[in-house]
Amino acid sequence: MEHSTSEMERLEWRRDKVQELSSKGYSQREIARILQVGLGSVNRDLTFIRQQAKNNIKKYIDERLPEEYEKCMVLPTGAFTHFNLVYFNVFSASFITSMPKKRIIRLYVLQIEYCIVIISITTHV
Repeated sequence: MEHSTSEMERLEWRRDKVQELSSKGYSQREIARILQVGLGSVNRDLTFIRQQAKNNIKKYIDERLPEEYEKCMVLPTGAFTHFNLVYFNVFSASFITSMPKKRIIRLYVLQIEYCIVIISITTHV
């Protein structure tokens, strides 16, 4: 069954709205009423969205996580060098862009926390 471009665009729009309303706490019945579609359509859309999220997570775990793990597992001095380099690059970017320095520091801290989480998850498996 082929779908025209406009049908696909409407489907993508509806799925985006279903996801938005669902994330705001609306029930499937409320979403169906708001979007004026059947409850079955909302259910299928949420099933599709969940499956897409599972696929994205699996792809991340299979393709990106091993690389991120290796980056985080370098010797402590290497890790700090990596963090300092990232911090320097992000901090330098703040002079080029209008990004506030507080945000730069938060990004830096988040990256460190990210590596800590990766290391703790993968070493306690």
